[in-house]
Amino acid sequence: EQGKGGKDRIVEVKDRQAFQAFKSLVEAKQQASGKYEGKYVFSSSGYRAAVASAAENAGETERGTHSFRWNYAQSQYIEKQVYEGKPESQAKLEVSHDLGHNRESITDHYLHR
Repeated sequence: EQGKGGKDRIVEVKDRQAFQAFKSLVEAKQQASGKYEGKYVFSSSGYRAAVASAAENAGETERGTHSFRWNYAQSQYIEKQVYEGKPESQAKLEVSHDLGHNRESITDHYLHR
């Protein structure tokens, strides 16, 4: 996936079932059109509705995509520090990379809501 600043980055998908479902959508599009150009286009209104529904189901008060990034950053920071025993700066840098950034200081933005 092309990340911030036009840099390539690898996005790890831990949910195998979700990945397989997405892969099936891409393959169906490829079969229907005879080609696949590396992009899968979603309906923005459908996407926003799905995000709002998922947030509601998870008991979140924030309903936008960015709240997922906040929650991800906070949970991953705790995971890396508490459970993996990594130093603060290393945990922040790894979370920053996961979010598509290059500086550990950007993680502070996500940790202080």
